[in-house]
Amino acid sequence: MVDSDLRSITADWVKYLLDPVLRRLPVCGAGVCAAQVRRTITNNIVYNLTRALYGKRIRQPIGGDFAISRDVARFYSEQDVWLTDVARFGIDIWMTTSAVTQGFRICQSNLGVKIHDVKDRGSTWPDVSTGVVGTFLPDGTL
Repeated sequence: MVDSDLRSITADWVKYLLDPVLRRLPVCGAGVCAAQVRRTITNNIVYNLTRALYGKRIRQPIGGDFAISRDVARFYSEQDVWLTDVARFGIDIWMTTSAVTQGFRICQSNLGVKIHDVKDRGSTWPDVSTGVVGTFLPDGTL
C-alpha cells in the first residue's frame, strides 16, 4: 500500500517494502514492513507517542506506505472499522497500532524522501492533529 498522491515513488520502493514480507527475511520475518522516509512534525509527534505507549520505534507510524503479509491482511479485513472515522481519517495509525498490539512483527525500510502532490489547504493543522491523535484513544475521539 502506498499513498495515492506520491510523486517520489520508485520501483525500488516497492521492492524494499515487499521483500521483508514476501521473502520473510530472517533479519525481520515481518508481517508488516513500514516505510521509513523523511517526514513532517506530525510523524515526529506520533512516533514519540507510539514509542511511549507501545515501546516500539516505528519512525513513520502514520506513513501511509506499508507492505503486509496475508495473515495481517486477513486480520485487518476482519475488523469492524471500515465504515468508521478511523478508516477515513486514522487508518495508518490504526493499522500500525493494531499490528503492534496483535503481536505481528514490524520492520521498516528506508525509502528516502517522500514527496506528495500539493495538499488541499482546506484541512487545518488542528483538524489533522485531532484526527491523527484521536485515533490513539480507546473510543477514537479527542
